Amino acid sequence: ALQKLLASSGKDKWIRTAVFSSLGSEANNALTSLAADASLSPGVAAVTLTELADLVARRTTTQGDWNSLSAVINQRANDPALQVRMLQAIYAANKAAESNPVFEELTAELIRNARAKAADSEADPDLRAAAIAALSLSNYASDGALLLGAMESTQPPAVQTAAMATLLRFGDDNVGRELLSRWSMLSPKLSEQARDGLLSRTSWAVLLLDDIVNGKLPQTTLTQTDLQRLADLPDEAVRSRAIKLLELSAGSSRDDVLRSFQVSLSLKGDPDRGADVFKQHCAVCHQVGTVGNQVGPNLATLKNRGPEAILTNVLDPNREVNPAWRDYVALTVDGTTHNGVLVAESASSLTLRRAEAKETSLLRADLEVLRDTGRSLMPEGLEKKIDTQAMSDLIAWIMRLE
Repeated sequence: ALQKLLASSGKDKWIRTAVFSSLGSEANNALTSLAADASLSPGVAAVTLTELADLVARRTTTQGDWNSLSAVINQRANDPALQVRMLQAIYAANKAAESNPVFEELTAELIRNARAKAADSEADPDLRAAAIAALSLSNYASDGALLLGAMESTQPPAVQTAAMATLLRFGDDNVGRELLSRWSMLSPKLSEQARDGLLSRTSWAVLLLDDIVNGKLPQTTLTQTDLQRLADLPDEAVRSRAIKLLELSAGSSRDDVLRSFQVSLSLKGDPDRGADVFKQHCAVCHQVGTVGNQVGPNLATLKNRGPEAILTNVLDPNREVNPAWRDYVALTVDGTTHNGVLVAESASSLTLRRAEAKETSLLRADLEVLRDTGRSLMPEGLEKKIDTQAMSDLIAWIMRLE
């Protein structure tokens, strides 16, 4: 009856909790039966078998029990991703499993198969991504080079994302160093993934902060919110570096320009004249209604941030750059250079969009370098084209947008 409950309602965490607390010594038998049930839905299998494996591993002491647990995982040979999750749960639950011969052999076989599939450039990208995820059972010393290669811009996005996620599971400091050395070549999605991963480990966070302090990475790599959070951490190495960057960011080179335009916030702006300012100076990269080109973000979203934030974003576009609007530079094997925001990716190509919504699609096979400049596609210097009254008019118009 308990097994039937798991099979039918195992995705519900409260059902699982209730059943697991009632199984007692029958947990092993339940795991064996459910693993052999071909009708078990993938969603139920993913959570139920993984958590049951954890429960059983905690109580496993004899070689016979280890053999039984290994046999259960082998029953799911048609789902390597589930096998990996179950193994990870078992290793986390009972360290003795890692040195047990049957699990050493099982893990080695999964890694061998995963390497072969991950390196097969002709295979389906999703299958390669699943194989790369299985390499989390390995370590950086053994498979770091393969995973770093899988993050090249010539690789399909699914493969790149899986490689990044797997690398971030390793605790080796070399992972942090390698990711930082490749930072400018990461797509917006990958750079966000890398940033979150690097901030999750103290030693990696120190490396990231050092590169920003030393000018190897732009200050916009981390937001003010990121830095403030790091400045509150107890680790002195992280905290001191974050505080230093907060102090540096307070003295932006655009501060003089922003100060000279503060008066525009107190002037009475004319929205109608502001619409003309938009058409003349902003429509090349921004679209509102049917006017302009959809390259940069929707200006209506700035309304909720208020006039002062609008002024800062217009005059100092590189102070805080959303990864989605960063300017990328691509160099192809034939020597041509292209730039723009990265608006689309597929397994075989990517698309850059620049001013006037002009787009360039490039084959990944033709890429030699894809580099994130760390800067906004929007150029600095609008203050040379408009005065404080025109800025006030533009802000008034933006604040009226729906």
